[in-house]
Amino acid sequence: MLKSTLPIYASPCGYFEDCRNDFVILSLDDRPKEETCILFDYLLSRGFRRSGNYFYANVCFKCSRCIPIRIPVKDFVLTKKYRRVAKINSDVRIENVESEVSDEKIELFRKYSFFRHNDNSDCEDTLFNLHYGYNDIHEMDYFIHDKLVAVGILDLAQNSASTNYFYFDPEYSKRSLGVFSVLKEIEFTLQSGREFYYLGFFIEESPKMRYKSQYQPAQLRMNEEWIDFCDTNFTIYKSTT
Repeated sequence: MLKSTLPIYASPCGYFEDCRNDFVILSLDDRPKEETCILFDYLLSRGFRRSGNYFYANVCFKCSRCIPIRIPVKDFVLTKKYRRVAKINSDVRIENVESEVSDEKIELFRKYSFFRHNDNSDCEDTLFNLHYGYNDIHEMDYFIHDKLVAVGILDLAQNSASTNYFYFDPEYSKRSLGVFSVLKEIEFTLQSGREFYYLGFFIEESPKMRYKSQYQPAQLRMNEEWIDFCDTNFTIYKSTT
């Protein structure tokens, strides 16, 4: 109902050349923090994500391949594979801090963007949209021997947490820091008393987005309701990590 009352915008699709991205956006500016967190829970449950001080959701008319995915954290299974990743990164120190942009993070993001996308032209603007714009952003900084090697941005709602972005030093790619960050964010979500951890979109045809199904048990938002992943026709991604 909410999506149908908002104006629709369009942009090129970032995943499929044969599609365009139709989406709606809204802002929760000038609301008290407690009220915003309650509303954000509602928006997350309906497929919204955050960029800067705006919240957006896909309403693509000709495509439904981008599917919101979430983890009920109390049911998450820490498999042998995940315990191995945790052991590899046992020397990583994590600091939970107030979200902010620094020269060190800009440089780290530049390295990451060039490594992942072969482009680092708009790093500062992108970083500001990640680190600012919402009144309950939780930042997790990852250090090895006092060197900042990764940064995770987690948007908090009253009963859930939404991973917004994670960027890391490519020199440490073999450590599977992305997997490690998901494990630590799920742990944080559980320990903070929240119920759901949102991972953004699952896209089966996209290797960059299909990996999210490896975190189980998961739920997908399909046909305006949340369905257990095991009750769909999708296949769970098998990581070689």
